[in-house]
Amino acid sequence: MTSQHLEQIETEILKAMPEPVLVVDKEGLCVLWLNPAAQSLFRLSLKSAFGRPLAGIAHGMHFLSKQLADMPEMPEMPEMQEILGSKLYLKTQNEQEQVFQYIIFFAQDKIVIKLSPLYSDKIHIDNELVAVNMLGRMLAHELKNPLAGIDGAAQLLNQALTDPSDKELTSLIRSEVKRIARLADEMERFNEMPSQDFCHFNVHKVLRKALLIVKAKQRNGLEFIESYDPSLPEVYGIADKISQLVINLLSNSLTAIESSGIGDQIELVTRYRNGVWGRNKNGEKYKLPIEIRVVDNGPGIDKNISDRLFQPFVTTKANGHGLGLALVAKIVNEHGGLIEFTSRQGQTVFSILLPNTNPIQLNPGQLNPGQLNPGQIKGNISP
Repeated sequence: MTSQHLEQIETEILKAMPEPVLVVDKEGLCVLWLNPAAQSLFRLSLKSAFGRPLAGIAHGMHFLSKQLADMPEMPEMPEMQEILGSKLYLKTQNEQEQVFQYIIFFAQDKIVIKLSPLYSDKIHIDNELVAVNMLGRMLAHELKNPLAGIDGAAQLLNQALTDPSDKELTSLIRSEVKRIARLADEMERFNEMPSQDFCHFNVHKVLRKALLIVKAKQRNGLEFIESYDPSLPEVYGIADKISQLVINLLSNSLTAIESSGIGDQIELVTRYRNGVWGRNKNGEKYKLPIEIRVVDNGPGIDKNISDRLFQPFVTTKANGHGLGLALVAKIVNEHGGLIEFTSRQGQTVFSILLPNTNPIQLNPGQLNPGQLNPGQIKGNISP
């Protein structure tokens, strides 16, 4: 059997493989060949892929290209030496992000790359969400009776009071009891659609109420700063959920400062932000112009959990349950919004970007989060 026949057999084997395989020029890291599975993944034909830089065929492939380019010993690599890598995050032309394990083979003047999809992360997250749902059902059951008792006691106390400022506090108690009861109902349906109607509302009223609730839990000497843009348009969403989102973020900052003894200030900011867009499942763009920022000068976020910050049960708190930021991510997802965060010692910033119009152009109350791309998360932890 000649070497030409062997090469033909090898090519046919690579073509038949169900996993994506790429052949790249070692010198310029340009694509020479894709098997059918790779053509399907990258939505590229052999003709259109040939000669393209490896970094340009999918968002995220620049990481692999840089790894290859930064290998000083690459020209001297013995043939068929392999490098195994994991968790390569690629977003292809259909805008769906996938995670791959990859194997790199070096053969003469070419590099062969085989990609294998990873499913374990999704299964792990799905199992966590099932656990959260079960926990939510138990919490809802256990909370409703004592909440009813607190509401009844606050109502009786209100009848006996004459001072308007005291009555304001009992009204706040009753209002919060109702909100916690609604939250318990939502935790009972953690993975389901939101039950409330979407509508336009003044976000500053929601923020002031959330700040009042968190202020009641603060230690002496902690400064809260409000910096609002009065010209901000109304948010399109669910006011209770945005309130819960902000309470969770403020409470996290408060706990971080109090437990570490580092920092003395939390700032709540709103502003109009141009140039940020979301995209619904129909491919239509919508603006995310309303920005809510929670900024603290505390110890910063632990680097060890930065990439899992919004997953359920991830926490560094001694008595924490790791549900607060998971719920934040869920709420942002339901609203078709965006989360950004940056953190270093002395400054942590959580930024939430929200729409001021219906992202999928339905009547209020008909928004189905299943029709939106998942809420995006962007983060950076500085040393």
